[in-house]
Amino acid sequence: QENQTEGQSLPAWTVILLMSCTFLVCGLYLSSRVSLEVCQGKNDKMRQENLALGQTLRDFQEKLQVALQEKLVVLEDTVGNVKERIQGVEREENLRLQVRDLRFKLEEKTSQLKEAHKEIVDLRLHIMEAD
Repeated sequence: QENQTEGQSLPAWTVILLMSCTFLVCGLYLSSRVSLEVCQGKNDKMRQENLALGQTLRDFQEKLQVALQEKLVVLEDTVGNVKERIQGVEREENLRLQVRDLRFKLEEKTSQLKEAHKEIVDLRLHIMEAD
């Protein structure tokens, strides 16, 4: 009788097998769909975290740029002060050399004045003796 009714209906084990396969495929589909949703949720969360981290990084870079600019200004001022001090030391050294040279010239002139004074005194004595 089963052979005669084959055209009309399927055997029970075939129906059970087809339904089991259908449920298995639907279960796999639902499982992969849930996994996909979970992955997309994690992906969205990571994207938001990356955006937040990127903004934080930009903020820190801006703060670092400002701090470096301030340090650069201070460093430039320090370099300017050092240059001024070096020029001051060079001027001081030049003045010391000038003072030394002037002192030497003064000593020469003083010696010449003493000799001239001695000659004047000698000439006065000579003039007084001649009278």
